[in-house]
Amino acid sequence: MIRENKLDTRYQVVVRSQGMCEAMVEVSGVWTRCFRSPIEVHHMLTRSRGGLLLDAAGETAHLIALCHQHHVVAHGPGGHDSGLMISGYVTTGENNRLVYDGQDERLAHVGALDMPELPDGLPSDDSCEGLRGQTL
Repeated sequence: MIRENKLDTRYQVVVRSQGMCEAMVEVSGVWTRCFRSPIEVHHMLTRSRGGLLLDAAGETAHLIALCHQHHVVAHGPGGHDSGLMISGYVTTGENNRLVYDGQDERLAHVGALDMPELPDGLPSDDSCEGLRGQTL
């Protein structure tokens, strides 16, 4: 059975981030977290590219806490270059196993996640067929 955990995964991100922005910024030649608050929970792998499937599986590696300024950057033209977006997509494969088609190490473990039942309205492997070969 699928857990209704959208709020649970978001809560996990808030706890992990301690309510502060997780974006990395360079300060005097040293990289550190932004640490601003308040935060917004951001899908680095967009919901339409499989973020909803990862949410339903209870996965948080595709979620990051961002201040509003960094959330705007994430959805702008520099989102991928800044590391705030993940390319590729997640679908379901054989036996409802999640499949990540992309190169980002943060989602390399996705094939180990099971989706015993797909919640209504989430994409199956056929629904993302048109995305194959596309990059953001």
